[in-house]
Amino acid sequence: MEAHPTALVAVALVATLIVLDGLDEWRFRVTHGELTTALEVQRLPEVDAVLHRLSSNGVPAVARARHYRAALQFFGPSVPVEVMVPVARADDAKALLAT
Repeated sequence: MEAHPTALVAVALVATLIVLDGLDEWRFRVTHGELTTALEVQRLPEVDAVLHRLSSNGVPAVARARHYRAALQFFGPSVPVEVMVPVARADDAKALLAT
């Protein structure tokens, strides 16, 4: 039984998105060390605003699984995007996001 060409493209796309997300997080970890979740964002359009708020206040952040979640926005709307920050800046990030 042969796989449908569309299914192969979908699998390749998802695999590529997972690799892109992994590379983003890996590069961020290399630069900033151990990470923790500052916030889980359910609505994808809010991720940029959260990242901007943190970075404009000097708190580096990365969105875990952002590309993968973007591909699933119609099929997996309950999958959150985790906004990750360095452990040393977690309290700062949570305070900024609470206001």
